[in-house]
This record gives sequence, C-alpha cells and structure tokens, in this order.
Amino acid sequence: MNTRPTTNQRLVTLLLILLIILVVLLVIGIVAGFFMMGGWMRGGMNPMMSGYNNNYANTKPLAVEQAKAAAEKYLANLNNSELKITEVMIFNNNAYLVVKETSTGNGAFELLVDPGSQVAYPEYGPNMMWNLKYGCLNMEQMMGGGMMGNCDGNNATPPNVSAEMTVNTEQAIQFAQKYLV
Repeated sequence: MNTRPTTNQRLVTLLLILLIILVVLLVIGIVAGFFMMGGWMRGGMNPMMSGYNNNYANTKPLAVEQAKAAAEKYLANLNNSELKITEVMIFNNNAYLVVKETSTGNGAFELLVDPGSQVAYPEYGPNMMWNLKYGCLNMEQMMGGGMMGNCDGNNATPPNVSAEMTVNTEQAIQFAQKYLV
C-alpha cells in the first residue's frame, strides 16, 4: 500500500499552511494596529496627537487664559516671532485658537488645546494638509519628516509660497457658490 501523499494532497497541505500563515499575519497586523492607534498615534511617536480624543468627562472647559498659555508655549517652541494669537474660542471639549503672521496679517494656522492635558496642537484637516507654509505637507520626506511625522509648523517654507493671495474674498465666495450649484 502506498502511503505517499498525492500531488493534490500536497497542494492542499501547502495551501492550508499558507492560509494559516496569512491568518496569523492578519491577526498580528490587527493587534499591532490597535496598539498603534492607542499609544503611538496619541502621543507616542506623534506628539501632536497627544490631546486628541481623550475622554475627560469630568474636566471643565478651559479658561481663555489657560488656552492662551498653552498656545503661547506651543508658539514659543516654534521660535518664530512673526506669529501671534488673534482669536480664542472655548468649547466643552477643547479650545480653538487662530494664529496670524504679524507682518502680513494673514492667517498662519489654527491650534486646538486639550482641556485635560492643556497641550496645544495643530488643528486637523486643511490646516495641516493644505497649509503650504506651516502645514504637514511642507515636509522634506515621508514619515519622520513627512506626512504625519512633523506637524509642528516648524518646516522650511517652499520657495513658491507668498503672502499675496491669488483669490480675493469676493472671488472665493463666487467660486464656492458656483461649485454648490
């Protein structure tokens, strides 16, 4: 009697082993992703996320002075005397601050301040992604100097960024209305 496996049996065994390896890698990926989102993204490798989405159910909203102090500390780390806080808004879950350039009067970026940690960090979205002068896409390399690696506004300005606006307020409103129609 021949006990040697057939080609089909070997193929099935090989596919089963590959499937087991794939499942193990998938589980490892899910577990690693869970820990990355829990620790790495909120303060580990990326400190700008340290205040994001914390659950401070019993934390009181910040006072304007507290929000300003946290934002001033953030601005001091940038070592750019051209930046000043021009507006502060307090919400239940954070404070929102507008920072402008003193020489141009243009908005530079927005900050959020976490009420629990009282840490200021860049507001998410267009503030980080489309802001050529102070945003995250103004980076020299991906990850570690790129994409989400260095969102502190302390990046080299690309040579084609200017304070001159190419679209005025009225044109922007017209373009927006046209898009919505």
